[in-house]
Amino acid sequence: MINKFKTNNSWEEIIIVGYGNHAKTKIIPAIQKTCSGKISILTNKEIDTKNFLKYTSLYESFKGNLNKLFVLTNPPSMHYFFCNEILTNGFDVFVEKPAFLRKNEFKNLTCLAKSKNLIIYEMLMYLENQTVRKAIKIINSKKEDVHSIFASFTIPSYPLNTYRNEKDFANSLITDIGCYPISFINELNYKVQNIKINNYYKSIDKNPLFEIKFNINNIKIDSLVGVTKIYTNFLRIIFKNNNFIEIDPFFYGRSFKKNLNVFSNNEIKKFLKEDDNAFEKIFSMKREVFLLNQESRFKKMNKTISLFEKLEKQWLNIKNNNFS
Repeated sequence: MINKFKTNNSWEEIIIVGYGNHAKTKIIPAIQKTCSGKISILTNKEIDTKNFLKYTSLYESFKGNLNKLFVLTNPPSMHYFFCNEILTNGFDVFVEKPAFLRKNEFKNLTCLAKSKNLIIYEMLMYLENQTVRKAIKIINSKKEDVHSIFASFTIPSYPLNTYRNEKDFANSLITDIGCYPISFINELNYKVQNIKINNYYKSIDKNPLFEIKFNINNIKIDSLVGVTKIYTNFLRIIFKNNNFIEIDPFFYGRSFKKNLNVFSNNEIKKFLKEDDNAFEKIFSMKREVFLLNQESRFKKMNKTISLFEKLEKQWLNIKNNNFS
């Protein structure tokens, strides 16, 4: 397959922290296609050291004079500690979503990054897809015409053998999946006044499903996240004249043909739109690009964290009353 992106030589070494399925199947292949730097893995797992240099200690990985990028794929509860250490030692860091859940921690990290001219990037790859950018542009340009927005992202079974366990907010599905619709809403020209878990459902096997409502003047925005019998991943934009646009799948980072359904004049038109691999697109971007748009990213990330802090109190109340 031909690589559509130019080789990125911004970093001499790219260190993947954590070696789960996400890193193996999405992140590492994208880096191999787009970056000239060598790839190393920080993990306690057994790996094929013929292909990668292995570190077992974070501080061991700081040694040497190479220009390094760290890519965190470990659980959210570990992000702040690792980011703080990495930035303190003078290296850029990409962080798997959700990156951070505390405003005070994020403030500390952004101050550190700015003082050292370093990068913090939250890996919400779907935001780089052409169909997603087009949806954002449509909504923002037709703001007064939009009646409601509905997003659904549900999975058919609870992820096993992962950090997700519902024992605390950082390790919950509502942060793992909820970061998608929340980050999307923060790309729009709407001021979110509040966020609320409107409904909570629990299936026979006790898996969680949440209906999240965004409080915004003159527009209804809702999202469904959690576990259902079938996989859902779509965004529907409904206009005041009852026309709508639906994109399925929507929150998706890899190259894929997406269903675009447009209802207008009492007729549905169906299209297939193929997006490039957003993982490859991100890792092909030069370091200077991330620094250039970093202030804008930080503001959006801070908004997302603020909404998560509001959700956490509601989630804890539900957990204490419903979770086993």
